[in-house]
Amino acid sequence: MAKRFGVSDLRQQLPSLLDKVQAQGEEIIVTRNGKDIAKVSPVARPGTRGPQVIALTSLKGGVGKTTLAMHLARVIADERENVVVIDADNEMSALRWRAQASDLSPEGLPFGVVAAERDQIMKQVQALKHQGHTVIIDTPPNDREMLRSAATIADLALVPVLPTALDVDRGAVSLRLLEDMAFAVPNLRFAALLNRAASRQRQTREADEVLNQTVRIHTVIPQLNAYQEAFGLTPRRLSHVQDLWEEIQKRFGSDL
Repeated sequence: MAKRFGVSDLRQQLPSLLDKVQAQGEEIIVTRNGKDIAKVSPVARPGTRGPQVIALTSLKGGVGKTTLAMHLARVIADERENVVVIDADNEMSALRWRAQASDLSPEGLPFGVVAAERDQIMKQVQALKHQGHTVIIDTPPNDREMLRSAATIADLALVPVLPTALDVDRGAVSLRLLEDMAFAVPNLRFAALLNRAASRQRQTREADEVLNQTVRIHTVIPQLNAYQEAFGLTPRRLSHVQDLWEEIQKRFGSDL
């Protein structure tokens, strides 16, 4: 949801507001006498092709980070070569997904999956980035050190949040940690993402309203059997993930 500023406020805060619009990819609405009179939107930089490193982060487990990472990699792999998922989770779900997919099909997955070098993950990501890879980092729950490392090296950190009161509360902890990191990492970019949402449920509406108060991805990933049944298979190119990738490119594109 776009934030609104009166003309007088805009005059006083114009430089900082413009920087915020561009850095966070959020629109603002200019008002006069309570009426909307103008919209300020982020400008895509020349040569924008979207972030090269995306981290799926959350201190809470079970929010769908691995499933999102694999489906997002599937969509990006249709546009780019050399897409790789780094599995930093102790459960190694992405690596087991890759192994099962390879057993079922000789072609395997249309993107790579590698184990994280946990003590040197920033060095690992930087090396892959320099080799031209697009990197998606699947991080573990309850690991603040890994969250910090992944978010620091990433062009964008996504925080998936499920539509329950507990998940919204725990997601807020992850977002506060990232907000605090931004004081030491000026170019840090992050956003919450509502995941596994059932459109008609009251909890989904309530979670959506809470996330509107923070930096968020406006695309909502619904609760679908296609996501739940995808483990070990080549992920399908689903429209919601395509919408997610298009929004990421539009709002968080960077020169590479």
